[in-house]
Amino acid sequence: MKKPPKPIDSVKFYWDNPPGPRQGGVIERIVRGHIYTRKIRPGDMLSPSEAALALNVRREFVYHLIWDKKLKAFKRQGQTLIPWSEVKGYASRRRRRPR
Repeated sequence: MKKPPKPIDSVKFYWDNPPGPRQGGVIERIVRGHIYTRKIRPGDMLSPSEAALALNVRREFVYHLIWDKKLKAFKRQGQTLIPWSEVKGYASRRRRRPR
């Protein structure tokens, strides 16, 4: 007898669109069929994985940005945290850059 396929857990990020300093986002995690959401507001801190979702890059790239001092990060109780304002600022700089 075959086992049923495992449900795929996924994580998504949605930007809130009001312009200005109040812009935030929503992280949506689907774990075993349950949806968990976290609203990101100004002043919140993100993990490197969450920052990678917001920037649509890999987590390793976020660590390179931190090491290259393009993103400010803090260590709190051994966990790396990135302020939301830094992620938002980097995203806007990235959008303005000519390709």
